[in-house]
Amino acid sequence: MGVLYYDKENYSGALENYEQALSYRMKADGDENYEIANIYNNIGNVHRIQEKYDLALQNLQRCLEIRSKIYPENHPAIAEVLTNIGLVHYDQGQYDLALSIHKKVLFIESAGLPSNDEALGKTYIAIGDNYSVGFQNYQLALDNYQKALKVFSQRFRLEHSSITYVETKIQETKKQISSQLLNSAPPDETMIAT
Repeated sequence: MGVLYYDKENYSGALENYEQALSYRMKADGDENYEIANIYNNIGNVHRIQEKYDLALQNLQRCLEIRSKIYPENHPAIAEVLTNIGLVHYDQGQYDLALSIHKKVLFIESAGLPSNDEALGKTYIAIGDNYSVGFQNYQLALDNYQKALKVFSQRFRLEHSSITYVETKIQETKKQISSQLLNSAPPDETMIAT
C-alpha cells in the first residue's frame, strides 16, 4: 500500500503505511529479515524525498545492517541500498562521499549484473552527476553518461525515457565542456589590439 502512495507522490501516506507495515512485520517475523530491510529502505527513500536526510540515513543504514547479515557484500541488494545512501549524500552536497559510495556500487554491479542492467546505467548517471555538479569535471561526467547510454541502448528502444534522459545529460555536458574550454582559452590577439 505504501508503494501506491509513494508512486502518487503522497509521501506522508506512504510513510504512514510503511511504518504500519514495519510494526506488523516486526511483531510477526522478528526484526531482521528481507521484508523488514525493504521497509527500512522504502522509509529511507521517503525521508530523502522529504529532505529529512538524517532520518533517511538512519533508515537506510538499518536496511544495510540487516541486508549485510543476509547477503554477501557483493550482492545487488547491498548495491541497491548503497545507491540510496549515496543519493542522500549527493543531495546533502557531500560529493566526495557520494562518489565513493557510487563507485563501490559500480564495482558490485559490474561483477554481478548483466552489462545491460538498468541499475548499472543508473549508477553511471549517479557517478556522472557527482563529477558534473560536485567537481565540475565535465569530461569524467561525460564519460560516465556515455557509458550509461551504452547500457540503456542495449536494453531499451531509442525512444525510451532513460535514453532520452541520458542523451540530454550528454548534450548539456558537452555544452559545459565547450564553455569551460572557451573560458580557459587565451584571449584573442585581435581583441587585445582594439
